[in-house]
Amino acid sequence: MAKKKMTSDTEATVRLSRFRGAKGPITLRVLRETEQPVTLEEMLTAFQKSLGRANRSSLEASRGESEFLLGIRALYVIDGLNVTLRVGVRAASFEGSKDKRVIVDFDAPEKERSEVQFRVQSKPLEATKANELLLADGDPLGNDRPRFQLIATLIGVPPADSRPKSKPDTPSPSLQPLKDQDVHFKIVGGDSGTMDVVTLRTNELGQAKLTVDATQNKVESSGYRGNLKNVDLIHENANFFVFVTSDDPSLASTVLLFNIDRSGEVKPSRKMKRR
Repeated sequence: MAKKKMTSDTEATVRLSRFRGAKGPITLRVLRETEQPVTLEEMLTAFQKSLGRANRSSLEASRGESEFLLGIRALYVIDGLNVTLRVGVRAASFEGSKDKRVIVDFDAPEKERSEVQFRVQSKPLEATKANELLLADGDPLGNDRPRFQLIATLIGVPPADSRPKSKPDTPSPSLQPLKDQDVHFKIVGGDSGTMDVVTLRTNELGQAKLTVDATQNKVESSGYRGNLKNVDLIHENANFFVFVTSDDPSLASTVLLFNIDRSGEVKPSRKMKRR
């Protein structure tokens, strides 16, 4: 049986290298539901999501515990996990792609296994505290490449003309998603230096989403589709940059860089080849 020990009130150490039960080895269930290879980032994300779900379950349970709400009894959550895995580790890429990934192999022979250690901690991300325009990669693992998904989020205080009239002693309005605002996606060719601008309106969540298809040199969003006119992602550029601006000159997002893998224009299967 694998050994588990508490290192503090809210920290646990877990070893998943050799699980054994009364009837022999226990089959590992970490991302083994499909025959697809497991990348390192997928495994780390799965651990992070599992800890988050466990803590969310505890939070929901606490709301229904009257003794806890009255301070009669205490409830605890796991703050972090120190995880040690003995798995095969190799560099590989999807068939037809040059994008290298680190693959973890739970079925590797014992002599070919390496010890991988990492910590998963349920530390919440801090929310924004000021007006901000954010740009996110909607496909951070690159599963849909060479189609690139972009999400712009506009957070701030609503314009004065859109707020209801308030009394002088009313507190300042809090930050909230800004809907029905123009945001300008600026796409710049990494080699050509040319630029296209796509303007979209934010939705109820203060977001605008844009997909860039590098195989067809097209961009599309909900209710919008068009071609890039100045940036040629098919013949002239091996990568491109994207940033977002708004009608407020003080707000601009960070710049994201995207590399185009020409060999992935025909979407590859999930079968991997070893490099």
